[in-house]
Amino acid sequence: MTPKDNNGGALGAAWLRARTPLTLVARLLLGLVFAFSALSKITAPGLFRQNVTEYGLLPYGLIGPFAAALPWIEALVAIYLFIGLFLRPTAIVTAALLVMFTGALVISILRGNTAFGCGCFSGSGPIGSLAPVQWLAGGSKISWFDVTRDLVFILLAAVVYWGDRYTLSIEGLLFRPTVALDDEADYDDEEIVTTAPATGLRARKMSGARSERG
Repeated sequence: MTPKDNNGGALGAAWLRARTPLTLVARLLLGLVFAFSALSKITAPGLFRQNVTEYGLLPYGLIGPFAAALPWIEALVAIYLFIGLFLRPTAIVTAALLVMFTGALVISILRGNTAFGCGCFSGSGPIGSLAPVQWLAGGSKISWFDVTRDLVFILLAAVVYWGDRYTLSIEGLLFRPTVALDDEADYDDEEIVTTAPATGLRARKMSGARSERG
């Protein structure tokens, strides 16, 4: 085995050990972010609609439906992250929303259209006035802080996607496998065999036996 293989194996083993706590932290943080974002928009709908208008990226006829629908989509994402249901699809939707937000921010910065807050978190209303929400909202003008913040959130969404779906989640209660996770990525399966060859071999034999009986 080459030093490169050793390094890869060590990194893989470290990821397997840290995957569960990292996933739980990512779910909690993203859930809180999207819950605060949704509630701040729902409690101050006029302000959020104004924010969407100021970006100048949507046709006028789409501004109202977009401003009305987005907070409820964010609320649903937060609920799924908290309860741990459909975590991989939820992570994809989360990342897609964040990529959309990041793109809108970058376009506005490059255009010089930054004389308003990002609108990600309403700065007023009962939720928007909370200190954590005001910090996440950035300043009164769009800046690269807003872009950096959303990129960090995209990384957290990636952790949820590739992380542990079965710990402290409804998905785990309903769908947790009893042997090796055949539906997980090949990388995970290889790491299980590499870090615990006997266990991995036994799980593969059990899976093979079930296939033969079927």
